[in-house]
Amino acid sequence: RQLQHAVHDIQPDVVAHLAAISFVAHGDADAIYRTNVVGTRNLLDALASLPTKPRAVLLASSANIYGNTNTGILAETEPAQPANDYGVSKLAMEHVARLWMDQLPITITRP
Repeated sequence: RQLQHAVHDIQPDVVAHLAAISFVAHGDADAIYRTNVVGTRNLLDALASLPTKPRAVLLASSANIYGNTNTGILAETEPAQPANDYGVSKLAMEHVARLWMDQLPITITRP
């Protein structure tokens, strides 16, 4: 609820969502999923409920969704094969974001 109130108070024009648990070896899988997946879902839900939607929403995923690979330069056509909870949470976040793709101008990056 607090996030929804904050989003409605601010009425953002552009959103760069970088908030996450980004330490791969964090150790608390529940916190990783709660923050990276559910937290993103809550943000997108709040943004979609705005009377005037943002003109851009950037979501930071991770190249970690590809898992442990020795291919050098990764192409987005590489299969997702996350090797840890962090990578799985970022891939799940991407899939969750697709639920709002028809309502919000979402761009997902994989740094």
